[in-house]
Formats: sequence, structure tokens, C-alpha cells
Amino acid sequence: MLVDYHIHTRLCKHANGVPEDYVEQAIKKGLIEIGFADHNPMPEDYDPENRMKINQLSEYIDMINRLKNKYSNISVKLGIEVDYFPKYVDYVKKIIDENEFDYVLGSVHFLGSWGIDNEEYIDEFERRDINEVYKEYFNTVKEAAESKIFDVIAHFDVIKKFGYKPENGYVDVAMGALESIKKNDICLEVNTSGLRKEAKEIYPNDEILYKAYELDIPIVLGSDSHDPSEVGWHFDETVKKLKDIGFKGIYRFSGRKKYFSPF
Repeated sequence: MLVDYHIHTRLCKHANGVPEDYVEQAIKKGLIEIGFADHNPMPEDYDPENRMKINQLSEYIDMINRLKNKYSNISVKLGIEVDYFPKYVDYVKKIIDENEFDYVLGSVHFLGSWGIDNEEYIDEFERRDINEVYKEYFNTVKEAAESKIFDVIAHFDVIKKFGYKPENGYVDVAMGALESIKKNDICLEVNTSGLRKEAKEIYPNDEILYKAYELDIPIVLGSDSHDPSEVGWHFDETVKKLKDIGFKGIYRFSGRKKYFSPF
């Protein structure tokens, strides 16, 4: 009874294939539901190379809604991945409020002007104190959770994408963000795309997943697919891990209302 809630489209400018390719791959993988969550429009000065323009939002919504009607053997959901950036909170709130999404993923991709998961700026990790970087990142994730804008916090520890990690781990510095997710009744995404990156592990790591289970935080599952071949990426082994930790299932969404779906 698995679903993949983190799928991108060509409108983000860095994904391959057409939406039907992703849906067909999900059907082959035996998924019962697929959710598209492409990068939200932002003002032109914010990362324009990696997202749709505001005048493409209606195209995106129409495209996914057509898929909802086209397929009867799999459920298709309309989501969106929204960047949390304090300067543009009102801008993204307006987009979310004016459209009928099934769910909204919240992501932190920037600390100030630094694109933390963009390989063009990877050298910045060498110039900064990694402990301070992680502290700033998780404080920003905590702000995102407390903003009450999002239904899900995506790739919780994506800051580790390129393999830069504090020597003594980071669960302690991440706990404030995790507790805010719990307090605000937000879901935590279990995102398998880290297995394709230098991090070589899912987001979040096992230690944080155990803490999430102890806090009874609801989870969703996503592959962060930018190519049809990535749909359901390593879901079988990830679900086994989640079961071993103690999770009984994941959450699904409709009209921004979540409900439990057992494994």
C-alpha cells in the first residue's frame, strides 16, 4: 500500500520525461498512489533556474489534474514543494491559499544567499564551520515547521547531501526542529533520494527516524524523482527499515487532510 509523494516535472527545468512516464513507472512498481510536488514559483531573484515561473503554475495544475482523470488504476495527487525563505513567506502563502493542492511539502534549500544543496556552491562547506552550518540549517527548518504553511517537511536533513557532517553527529541540534514538527502536527518525509547522492543514506538518517518514532511523528514517503526511473527508489528496503523501527504505515493526503495508510 505504498505511495510516492515527491515527484517533479519538466517545469522545474531539471527533470526528465513527461508526467505519464512517472505514473506508468509507479504502476509498474505496484504503487497505489503517486503525488507530484514540483518546485513552487518564486520571485525572479530567487533560484529561477530550478523552478516554474508564476505564469506556468496554472499549466502545472492543469497537467496534474488531467492525470487524475486519465488513470483509473492508480490515484494521482496534486502537491507542490514550497521553499521556506523568510523574505517570501507572504508570497508563497498567497500561492498556496489561492490553489487547491492535496498537500504542500516544505523545504529549506537556502541559508541566506547560499544554495546548500546546489553543487555549484559546494565549496561553501569548506569555508564555514560545519557545526554552525547545521545549527543554522535546523533552526531554519524549525521556523518552517512553526510557520504553519506546510503539511510535510521534506528531506529533513538534506544539508548532508554532499557528505559534509559534524564529527559528533547532529541529532541534538536537529531535535528542536523535530519537536516543532510534532507540536504543529506536520508530517516528516522519508525521502530516499539521499541514496543517490554523496550522503549515501535516506533523509532523515536512522537516528532521527528513531526519534521521530518516539515522538509519534507521522511520516510520508517520497523518492524526489527527477527521472521516471527514480520513482519508488529503494522503497522496499526503506519500508523494511521503517517497520523495524516500529512504524506501522505512512500518511496520505487529499485536499490537505491527512489520513493513515498501513504498510
